[in-house]
Amino acid sequence: MKNTFRILAFVFALLFALSSFVTAGGTISTNPNADGFHIITGFNELDTIGTTVLDLPVNIISDKIVGIIMEKDGKNVPAVIEIQDSALHISPMPWNSFIADATYHIKLFTKNSKRYLIALKGKNRISINKNDENYIKIAANPSKGFNYPYYLFIPNGTYTNKDIKHLVVEPNNTGRASDVRT
Repeated sequence: MKNTFRILAFVFALLFALSSFVTAGGTISTNPNADGFHIITGFNELDTIGTTVLDLPVNIISDKIVGIIMEKDGKNVPAVIEIQDSALHISPMPWNSFIADATYHIKLFTKNSKRYLIALKGKNRISINKNDENYIKIAANPSKGFNYPYYLFIPNGTYTNKDIKHLVVEPNNTGRASDVRT
C-alpha cells in the first residue's frame, strides 16, 4: 500500500511539475500567458509565398475552433486560413505575400473559450509559376531592402547555355517618365 501511494504521489508531482505537454502537432502550454493564450510551440516557419501546413494537436481540433486571426505587430494580416484534416493551412492572399524574417501570430479561439497562440517567422522562399516557368515570385524582405514582393522574368534558354549570363533589373513605377537616371 505504501508503494502504491508513493507511485501515485510521484505521478501527481510529475504532472504538476510539467508546464506543458507534447502532442503530434507541437507542445501546448498548460498554463495560459498573461493575455490568456495557451502557447503552442514546435512550429517555426511560415512560407512567405505558398501554403504553410501545421498539424494541429488533437485536443485543439476536439475543442472546436470557432475563430482564427493572423497578426503581425499587433495588426490583422489578410490571409487564407483553412482547417483541413486536422491541419491548419495558411496562405497569403493572391495579391500579396508574407514578409520574410517577420514574426506572425496565429490566434485560435475555441467553442469552450480556450485560446491558443502560435508564433511563426516568415521564411524567404521563391515560387515558380507552374504555368509559365519564366516567372519567379520573390517575397518581400525589408531587412534586405526589398519592401515588396517582386517577380523575375527568366528568358527561355537561360538555363541551357553555360556562358556567363547578365541580369538586367528594371523596376516599374519609379515616378519618372523614363527609367534613365540623370
